[in-house]
Amino acid sequence: MFQSHVIEPAGKAVKWLGFWPPDNGETSTHFGKRLALAQAAFIQIQRLSMPGKGLSPNRARRLVKGIILPTLLFGAEIFHLTVTMIGKRQTFWNRVLRWITNSFYATNTTVVSAEACLAPIKLYAKQAREMTAVRITTVVPKNNIATAMLPGGYPLVEEYRYPMNRRQAFDNNQGGMSLKTWNSTATTTPQVPLRIEDVGAIAAANYTARAFPMKPNRLSMVTEPAAKSWFEAKEGIQKKIQKEWVEWEYPPYYEYRPPFRECWYFMTLPKLKAGRIHQMRANKSYLKAQKGWSNQDQDPYCDRCRQADQTFRQIMTNCPALASVRHGRDPEIFNIGRESTLWKGDKPGKALMKEF
Repeated sequence: MFQSHVIEPAGKAVKWLGFWPPDNGETSTHFGKRLALAQAAFIQIQRLSMPGKGLSPNRARRLVKGIILPTLLFGAEIFHLTVTMIGKRQTFWNRVLRWITNSFYATNTTVVSAEACLAPIKLYAKQAREMTAVRITTVVPKNNIATAMLPGGYPLVEEYRYPMNRRQAFDNNQGGMSLKTWNSTATTTPQVPLRIEDVGAIAAANYTARAFPMKPNRLSMVTEPAAKSWFEAKEGIQKKIQKEWVEWEYPPYYEYRPPFRECWYFMTLPKLKAGRIHQMRANKSYLKAQKGWSNQDQDPYCDRCRQADQTFRQIMTNCPALASVRHGRDPEIFNIGRESTLWKGDKPGKALMKEF
């Protein structure tokens, strides 16, 4: 009883902020529930965009980034996804990407990811962990209890620390398990890192300057070099993840690479038009030379000129039967190369797409 109020004890389980952490430390329960929530949300929002009408790919992408992706990644900032869980999430994620781009099931999943301008789940989870590690390790310890629980010796703006009983339990453990510290280079299996130690190790790996960066805020005096280092650390993580995505193993026929923090401008076109462009760029479309598992025996020749295989490039630049359509128009409209202005989101690209 407290001030005439009776406080009832909680039940057998307490759900805190959507986390389901079991006693043994495994994360499959939590991420399994998050996956189920994302699947339920997707069943509802996919009704807003049918294959031939509805939301444009750009708007569908924004909806997915605002609802589906945060639901899938909730907890990935501190919990590690197992290989099995990453596989299950990626399977569902591929389904979402196909919905955005109107792609066929036969389309390469790596290509669909680039076309939708949404990275694989593995990269998003990695970025979430590293960005969270930077955020935790760059604030004043007295303002954030997680920062105050970083181990002694970790370089912070002040030496304030919050005592941790789990560290003491590991130090006194007689079962052979020892604690792996944030700056340890050992690779032996008996060493187990605490989550806060893991956060410190991830953050330290992203800092290229010393002293360690500090997040600018009104509650602490941060030097200009430390603040600059903080911005560089965050931007460095984003560019590193983007570089991994661009250098992903794409099939030889796909020449495009995902842009940085934006999407293709043609994704603002109506769903049917944008979907056709996605399909032709991904080499799985209704063009006769872009074959899938169901049309292997189809004649690949262009049915207009009968002079070459009917590919995306052939109908855009080479087909003589379409020469009259190309006559008198800006040649850049028919440039479908990797660096073409047609795919860019700047003003020239927008103007060209209106004529496309």
